[in-house]
Amino acid sequence: MKKYLGPIIFLLIIIATALFLTSVNSGVLTLDILERVSGVTIDYQDIKGNVLSGFRIGRYCVRLSETDSVYGTRADIRYRFNPFMLRLPNLFEINLIEPTITVEEKKNGTGGGFWGLPNLRLGLRVNLKNGQVIYKNRNLYKIEGISGIVFIDFAGSRTRVATMNLSLRSEKHSVYIRTLNLHAEVDDEGIRLNSFKLTGTGLVLQGSGGYSFEPRSAAFDFEKAHLDLGKFGMHQGKIDFTGRITYARDNIMPQIRGSVTDFRPFDKFGFETNAAADTIWVNIFDGEILGGGLFAQLRVTQLRDIEFAMNFRNLNVGELIGVELPVMVNGYLAYTDKKFRGFVNSPRELGFGLDSLFFFGSFVESDLYVDSLFVSEGKRTLRANGMITPEIDFYIAFTDFDLNRFESYFPIGGRLNGSFHLAGEPRDLYGVRFTSDIMASDFSLLDLSVDELVISSVSFQKDMQERNLSIALGGLHYKGLELERTIFSVTDTMFTFVASDSADSVQIDGILRDELRGTISSLIVNYNRVLTRNVKPIGFDIMNRMIGDVSLSLANGNLEFSRVPLGLALSNIDLHEIGRLLGLREELHGNLNVRVENDSIAINVRGVDFLGLKNGELVFSGRYVNESIFVDSIHIHDDNGQECTASGVLSFEQSELTARFQNVGVWVLAFLENILGNPTGLMTGEVTFRGDIEQFELGGGGKIHDGSFSVDIIASQFDSVNTDVIFEGNRILFASGKGLISPKNGRSLSSQWVDGGGVVKLEPRFGVDNLKFDFSFVDAPVQFPPFAYGVGSGNFSLNMRDRLMHYNGNITLSEGIVPLEFGMKISEDQQTGDDDWRMNIRVKGERDIWLRNREADMEFGGELFVVKETGPVYLTGVMETDRGNFYWANHVLSITQGKVTFIPDDEIDPDIDFWAELDTREGIRIILHLFGPISEPVFEFFTDPPGQYTEQDIVTYLNLNITWQELEQMKRGEYMSGLSRGLVSWLEGDVSRRIRQYTGLDYFRIETPFFEPDERTKLTVGKFISRNLFVTYTYDITTFSNEFNVEYVVDDNNKISVERDETGEYRLQYNYRIRF
Repeated sequence: MKKYLGPIIFLLIIIATALFLTSVNSGVLTLDILERVSGVTIDYQDIKGNVLSGFRIGRYCVRLSETDSVYGTRADIRYRFNPFMLRLPNLFEINLIEPTITVEEKKNGTGGGFWGLPNLRLGLRVNLKNGQVIYKNRNLYKIEGISGIVFIDFAGSRTRVATMNLSLRSEKHSVYIRTLNLHAEVDDEGIRLNSFKLTGTGLVLQGSGGYSFEPRSAAFDFEKAHLDLGKFGMHQGKIDFTGRITYARDNIMPQIRGSVTDFRPFDKFGFETNAAADTIWVNIFDGEILGGGLFAQLRVTQLRDIEFAMNFRNLNVGELIGVELPVMVNGYLAYTDKKFRGFVNSPRELGFGLDSLFFFGSFVESDLYVDSLFVSEGKRTLRANGMITPEIDFYIAFTDFDLNRFESYFPIGGRLNGSFHLAGEPRDLYGVRFTSDIMASDFSLLDLSVDELVISSVSFQKDMQERNLSIALGGLHYKGLELERTIFSVTDTMFTFVASDSADSVQIDGILRDELRGTISSLIVNYNRVLTRNVKPIGFDIMNRMIGDVSLSLANGNLEFSRVPLGLALSNIDLHEIGRLLGLREELHGNLNVRVENDSIAINVRGVDFLGLKNGELVFSGRYVNESIFVDSIHIHDDNGQECTASGVLSFEQSELTARFQNVGVWVLAFLENILGNPTGLMTGEVTFRGDIEQFELGGGGKIHDGSFSVDIIASQFDSVNTDVIFEGNRILFASGKGLISPKNGRSLSSQWVDGGGVVKLEPRFGVDNLKFDFSFVDAPVQFPPFAYGVGSGNFSLNMRDRLMHYNGNITLSEGIVPLEFGMKISEDQQTGDDDWRMNIRVKGERDIWLRNREADMEFGGELFVVKETGPVYLTGVMETDRGNFYWANHVLSITQGKVTFIPDDEIDPDIDFWAELDTREGIRIILHLFGPISEPVFEFFTDPPGQYTEQDIVTYLNLNITWQELEQMKRGEYMSGLSRGLVSWLEGDVSRRIRQYTGLDYFRIETPFFEPDERTKLTVGKFISRNLFVTYTYDITTFSNEFNVEYVVDDNNKISVERDETGEYRLQYNYRIRF
């Protein structure tokens, strides 16, 4: 029994120990032991587990010191523990859910902070999930989203720390770390970072380093470093560098080398730093900035005092000063010993034309002083010096300083002489005093130009009682306004403004008090022979943008305005005077009365004669409520029966208006005046308006009747116009239009009906940039003076695109005349501003298109384009003929073939190529070849049979109706009758030509039998009865017989001829033509 007693007792001890470990709350016991050993306070909500399986602590808070703590939602602690090994666990795994570490700054190195753990041999694996660290000093710094694994190995007095895939962020500083892996050792002497690698958004750091507690120092070696500053919400740019950064004796000493790219305005530059004691040198090299180059060196002492020097060349500073064109500069800038100096030059081409700009000065703390600044251009054209901050005391002088050097970049020009001095507080620019004596010649700024400008003042300041200022302008031009002289002057508290030219003038006198408040005592305006003057003094406050009550004598009536209570009254205003005041081209007559009292508005206009109104009357009543005008009623009527009524709401934000009109003139569609000539007509219908002047919708419609207008580009008049008008969104549609077209210049062409329609798109503020009108017609008068006239069918359009008018058409002529003379060419004068339209019109005709002038009548067929692009109008195309006459003195040559080729050019000078024939008395055929430009044609002569006449014989025969040999015989007295016969033939041809021109006949010829006993006196006339039917009639005056010929053109290839000769016999002929 004794031999079993020992094992039984040992077994009972084991059982009792196990019962104790599982029954006693060992977690509480463990935390109590930790509190006593480490000196910290641990609070928690609950704890679960035992010494064998580990613990779970809920809602814990570990107070490390009075200011520092660690708390979180949950902590799981697990470890390896075997009670049979009779030793404590040495490997712990801790899971911290949403832990928060709070640390506050310690003043003077004290404050009872937590210094460390006891000397243990222990391994910890800490799993962090969504933790944060809060550090408090004067500001609050927070690192959030800490997740990952931290390994901590306590080995006596040395602690090893490693992290694996640790991530964190600081949203305030835009820092987002995706992974942080490091290996570090911590002991009583310091921290050694054996390696670290950090990657994040816009950030990569890799290297090693260390930190020493005593003395405090640190050193970091960077194998790789990359920063994308834009990812941190900073200035755009990327930095890459390698090297060492050391911290010792409160000094940072970088020894790094790297490059910077896309750091605007730099494209890129390289840098390297060196450090010694408390001084850092930074060299910037290979700098590419603003398209140029830069080299600089900086020296920083005690991280406070900065000195630098830089050279730059070919910099384009246009982007920095807000201009699109390049502005090239070169120069040098340095700052040492609290003083700066520099030099800049800018070429005349691609620059400001500054030969040399030098400046010297000092900048100490907040005091900026310019010792000297001057521009040297053979002489010093600009000089300046003085203090800029903290107070302004600055002097500038000009000597023939040319402002035109800036005209390519800024809307300014002129030449300056004189000086000015500024003194005061930069924070109160209105309170700055200035003394000036400046004269500018040929000065211009934006749309303002002045022949001469003189500004003189003595310590002028807006609030001083004793002040003197004078601004005189001679030859002022502003847009359409021109003034010979303008003067503004202030003497103590009195001011005067005078502006005048040969016909108009403005004069204002008054009192100017402090804060730019004052009173206008006298205001007299004489403009366009209309006199306006004040009845009572007018108060004003410029700083607060306020004006007092206004009472004016205006346009033979009165204007009264009061601000409190708000009121406006216009009484007995003569609209004829208003029309003169506004410079209206059309006469305006009537009487205007307006009264605005609080929210009530009433307008009455009587006796209006303007545009289409005759003795018209307008009555308006409405209310002004909440920045909107409620239109109770608008009623317009006149003696011509025009009537319009409207009502609704007018507002800058949302308006709704409905108008009804009856027999109202098309003057209400004001845009028609800009595209059509003298439009008239009456319109009846209804229109609704919704929106504002920027975005709106129209609705409704109506009709226009008895309208008329002209299209001057084709010299055509349209009358009896009727069309439907539809208002749709921001468009106005003209549909089912019909009217009569006739020549505007009174040519004898009959009127014909034209169909048409169009659409107009209204832009914001009711502007018109785009529209289109189309017309179609049959056998209507068509003309393009001075190039062509006739009758045709086809279509024609007016099309405005982006405010550029286009005229297009496709017309087939049934008859036409091209009145171009031989020996001349047409050139169109291109007037200023005449390039705001384009034209492309195709004109086609198979026959009955005549080139008609003093030398010829030729029938043509072909195709012609009338075109205008950016220059004058030109013609292009080819027209061919095989019929017609060429007149040479008393002879008529028959055209056998020919063509006219129009070549695009600024001058209308087509190339011609004609062949014509004439049979002489002797039976010899004279052949004329006419070719070359119509302004300088070339004549060639031949005979058939060849060689019968010389060229001299032919010319003599054509001029005198006799050959050269006959002329020689006349000189010898052998052939006198030939001269009489030639004279009669000349009269015969000339009379025929003149009668044809006055009668409108297409053909007229007289043949006389004088000196030819076998011939008879004949009269022949010809006329196109229609496009395809041509009739000639010949009457023999001697025998009273007649003959006629009828030609009928079936189509382009077939023609039928019927002839009756003098004996009464008929002949039928069929012609078929093949083109190849």
